Amino acid sequence: IDVIIGMRDRETASHRNYQRWAEITGALVAAGYYWQAAPTDGYCAALLQQCRLFIGTDSGASHLAALIGCPMLVFRCYDGTQNRLPEMQFFQPFRVVEDGWSHPSKVAEAALEMLKERSENADRQVLDHPR
Repeated sequence: IDVIIGMRDRETASHRNYQRWAEITGALVAAGYYWQAAPTDGYCAALLQQCRLFIGTDSGASHLAALIGCPMLVFRCYDGTQNRLPEMQFFQPFRVVEDGWSHPSKVAEAALEMLKERSENADRQVLDHPR
């Protein structure tokens, strides 16, 4: 799994939110990445340890990703809830997309940039590894 998405399942997400996630995940698929919604059971931590990137809002899954050390792309919703993003910024790699919920294309673009950077860094590590 390349990307874990911190989204609600289709049955509980509003139609508008589902359309936003569809735009983000559509860009990931078009670029050849496989994604999965973050499970709500005990498997979430195991999947976050294996994925290349977590994308989501300030949520329980994002905090779990931060604790595990999973690279994160978090976006703000500006829904009036308390913002805990500053305390998550100590975990790296970490990127915030301001008002990303209003601009899902910005979230998708930032996600593709992070995935590309991680691939390039992994390639460099393989090339630099002594044999």
